[in-house]
Amino acid sequence: MSAAEPFLCVVRRGESQWTLEAKWPDDSTEIVETFADYFEALRWLSTQCTVWIDERVTVKEALATAL
Repeated sequence: MSAAEPFLCVVRRGESQWTLEAKWPDDSTEIVETFADYFEALRWLSTQCTVWIDERVTVKEALATAL
């Protein structure tokens, strides 16, 4: 069984806070990181998201197998 990858999006929270959220195929939402600047969030997406997704999918697969 393989966990599908999430849809990642940047969401504005308040005047100066941006949250990167992962929406999983099972309809759950996970807060990934919070940033003070929109472009910081985009930079994280371009440099870190692949590693984060690989780690999280591995964890979700392990949890699904354990159940």
